[in-house]
Amino acid sequence: GGMVVQRAGGVHPALLHKGMLEAAHKAGARLCAGARVGRIDGAPGSFRLSTSKGELKAKEVVIATNGYTGDATPWQKRRLVPVGSFIIATEELGEERVRALFPKLRMISESKRVLCYYRPSPDGKRIIFGGRAKFGQATPTESAPILYGFMCDRFPQVRGVKITHAWTGNVAFTFDRLPHMGRQAGLHYALGCNGSGVVMMTHLGHRTALNILGHANSPSAYEALPMPTVPLYGGNPWFLPIVGSYYRMRDWIESRRADPQPLARSSRALSRCQSRFFAVSRLSTSFLPLARPSCSLAMPRSLKYICNGTSVTPSRLTWPSSFASSRLCTSSLRMRRGS
Repeated sequence: GGMVVQRAGGVHPALLHKGMLEAAHKAGARLCAGARVGRIDGAPGSFRLSTSKGELKAKEVVIATNGYTGDATPWQKRRLVPVGSFIIATEELGEERVRALFPKLRMISESKRVLCYYRPSPDGKRIIFGGRAKFGQATPTESAPILYGFMCDRFPQVRGVKITHAWTGNVAFTFDRLPHMGRQAGLHYALGCNGSGVVMMTHLGHRTALNILGHANSPSAYEALPMPTVPLYGGNPWFLPIVGSYYRMRDWIESRRADPQPLARSSRALSRCQSRFFAVSRLSTSFLPLARPSCSLAMPRSLKYICNGTSVTPSRLTWPSSFASSRLCTSSLRMRRGS
C-alpha cells in the first residue's frame, strides 16, 4: 500500500531560490557569487574570511554549506556525509500520458534504503525522476542511463522515451539522520538536512537569523542536539560504495521476505506481483509495501496504520491497473480493526 499526505505540498526549487534571491536583494543584502571561502579567522564580532575573491570582515558567520562543506570548517565537515542526488527529465510526453501514470499529479518517494523519487513536471508534460544512481561522484552523463533503467523498471510504459535533461548535486547526511543548527567556535551553523534541504534549510536559516538578531523566543529542537561524528572520519566518504551495496542487498533480501502466505493461493498472482516499497505523497512520507498494477498483495499481520482516525490492520490490498493513482480507497481494502 501507500500513504497519502494530503496537507503536504510541492515547490519549484529554482523558482523558490529565485524568489529568495530577489528578496535578499531588495532587503539590501550584498551577494558575492563564486567566492570560495578558504579560511575563517577571528571571533564573534570580528571575523575575517579569506576567499577566492579577496578578504571579507563580518560580525557573524553562518555555515550553511551542507553537502559542500569543505576544509574551511573542519568541525562541521567531520560530521557530514555528502551524498550525490541524481535526476533526469524525459522529453515532453503530453499531459494525457503523464496523467495515466500520475492521475493526481502527486510526488512519489520510495521507502527502500536506496530509494528513488519521481514526479510529473510542474507543467504536467514530463516525468522528473531521481535517485541514488551511484554512491560516489558521477557526471550526469554517467548517471542518466542508470536512472533511465530505474524509471523503466517502475514505469514500463515509458521505455523508449528520450531523456532531455540530467543533473546532479550533493545532499548531506548526518550520523544521527537529523538536521542540526547551533554555534561552534563562534560560528553559527545550519546543516545536515538528509535529503530534505529545500524545506528544512529554509526553516533552519530562519531560526538561525532569529538567534543572531536575538528575537528567538525559545531554542529550536534541532539546536539542542549534539552533532555526532565517528572516529577516523575526516569528511571523505570513501565507504559510500560499500554501504550502498550493503543497503541494496538488504532491500533485495527484504523484498524476497515479504509474507507470501495469502498470495500462495494463486501461483499466477504470485508470479505477477513484485514487492515494492514506496510512499505516495506530495513530498515524502511513511510507507507500506506496494505491489505492481492489478495485483493483490499480502500485508503482514503485525502492520498497522491509521485510516480515518482508526487503527487498522490491512489483510489484503487490490490495486487498480493505474497503480500510481496515489490515493487509497477504503472500499478496496478489506480491513480488520487492530488495537
